[in-house]
Amino acid sequence: MHLFPIPKDKKIIKLPILYIESYNFADKVVLLSDHFKYDFLKYAHLKNDFKIRTIHNALSFQSYYDLANYDHKKKEVLIVSRLEEEPKRISLALKIWKEIEADSSLSDWKLKIVGHGKMENQYKDFVKHHNLTRVCFEGAKNPEPYYNEASIFMMTSSFEGWS
Repeated sequence: MHLFPIPKDKKIIKLPILYIESYNFADKVVLLSDHFKYDFLKYAHLKNDFKIRTIHNALSFQSYYDLANYDHKKKEVLIVSRLEEEPKRISLALKIWKEIEADSSLSDWKLKIVGHGKMENQYKDFVKHHNLTRVCFEGAKNPEPYYNEASIFMMTSSFEGWS
């Protein structure tokens, strides 16, 4: 007789009920993507979506990047993120970067990380422990100049509403 799945099954059964209750008691339900709206309705067994609104999590800057400068971008990979493991998975990015630093043909590339968060010290410890010399933690700064300079934007999030 297996007793382990019983508590898990109760949570799975109860979660849609919590979705329904949150929908019923809320004035509006805000999601980051229209795709999430369909999933929310399906999971909560709801038919109408009049309370659901989508607010995309997009960046907005006052200027536009001049594509004439594209050939002048630096050999930099950029991460702009809250430094937390769930759902951002920065540790995955650092493991990927460890492989990049091991490849001598990529020795002129750098990784810049813009952001801050509760896992920042653990990520810095990982970099130090693995002797990663081409990782720069920039802190919480305006990301626009970094986007303008970097050739590649890296995102390792497990999900994003507007990546």
